[in-house]
Amino acid sequence: MVKPKLRDNLKQYYWDLVNSIAFYPVIIAIGFGMLSFLVIAIESYPIGNKISEAIAFSSTKDPDTARSLLSALIGGMLSLTVFSFSMVMVVLSQAASNYSPKILDSLVKERRAQWVLGFYIGSIVFYIPLLLKISSLQGEQSVFSIGILLSITLAIFNVFLFIYFIAHVSNSIKPNQIIKNIYEKTLKIIQKISLISKEKYGVITSGEIKEMDITSNWIAINSHKSGYCQDVEEDNMLKVLSQNDLQIKIKYHFGEYVLKNSPLFWINKEDVSEDVLEKIKSHFVFYTGESINENFVYGLRQLMEIAIKALSPGINDPGTAKLCINMIVDIISDFIAIDIPNAIYDEKKTLRIVLNKITFEEVFATCFDPIRQYGKEDKSIAIEVLKLINQLKSLEKTTSEQITVLEQHEKLWISDINSYMDNKLDKKKVKEVASQK
Repeated sequence: MVKPKLRDNLKQYYWDLVNSIAFYPVIIAIGFGMLSFLVIAIESYPIGNKISEAIAFSSTKDPDTARSLLSALIGGMLSLTVFSFSMVMVVLSQAASNYSPKILDSLVKERRAQWVLGFYIGSIVFYIPLLLKISSLQGEQSVFSIGILLSITLAIFNVFLFIYFIAHVSNSIKPNQIIKNIYEKTLKIIQKISLISKEKYGVITSGEIKEMDITSNWIAINSHKSGYCQDVEEDNMLKVLSQNDLQIKIKYHFGEYVLKNSPLFWINKEDVSEDVLEKIKSHFVFYTGESINENFVYGLRQLMEIAIKALSPGINDPGTAKLCINMIVDIISDFIAIDIPNAIYDEKKTLRIVLNKITFEEVFATCFDPIRQYGKEDKSIAIEVLKLINQLKSLEKTTSEQITVLEQHEKLWISDINSYMDNKLDKKKVKEVASQK
């Protein structure tokens, strides 16, 4: 059996590998290298000669011409690859400077750019074995017509791919596109939560959790490592808990940072062996970074960070800030409608895992407390937020508890406006917006 520490390290290495900017380019390059050797091998068979004769009109038989062509293609593709990588680095630098360093992760993972770079590098890998093989030809031996034709076709395709790459990179750095991408990924996670199985997951009230008397009667178990606790491997965890008739209550929201040796969860029995505890701990998923694909709060936080960066004196772009605020409220309007599960049951419908779900109040404070601190002196931002709060309050799906939270934030905005805005007319305008129903 794999030890928990080694298992965690392997999961982290796998996560880092598949999310690396070089992952797909390396795989594609290996594929092109294999294709190059396959083409060379086919040429040595009778079917290869027949194909070469059929396409002879579109290729060259002269080894010197073929060598010059492949050398030129390799040099051109090297230049194209270096230029493309340079563009990616410039885009990443600009994005970190203008928006938020956290969005670099999603830009690096952008698959389309990786596929383009993979085709560039793969083309070079495809050309080199052909060039070496042609260089070894002696006398009047003919060159590989199939390989030369494929090389020319690949070069033409790469030219069009470069045009696409320029357009894609230029578009990907636009504020609207970056915000749209984050918005869509975050909304997708919210929608995924709303569709989860009602048989396996459930919602238990705070009163029911209180009756379990977890903090006083259950045993606190410390974390075996530091990092962002993203999730649990539910099937494996439920199997261990069911076999030993155990229940656990997780202390933190998924996505929170957990320190090593701090309480991670409570368990309902005292006499649990160390081996079982190690198995339970090994099924917690820890990462060293944050990913929107794992937690919708990260997406909201990224939009919030772009908004406050836009409101900073160095950027001073309230338009981008408003766009982020609109997207945040749109996501929150969907979040209002779902009841996030906080209980996971085994196959026998026995409660095994109690989650610490994030509340509406925590989500709203996470998004708008920083924006309020940076935007409290900007009338347009205050008006935009107060208008959206009024819209949230008017939704049929908004509960009385959520309306109370919204009214508290409304009061905080008005209080800060009274303290930091000097213009009486601006104050009056903001208050009028806040009083609208």
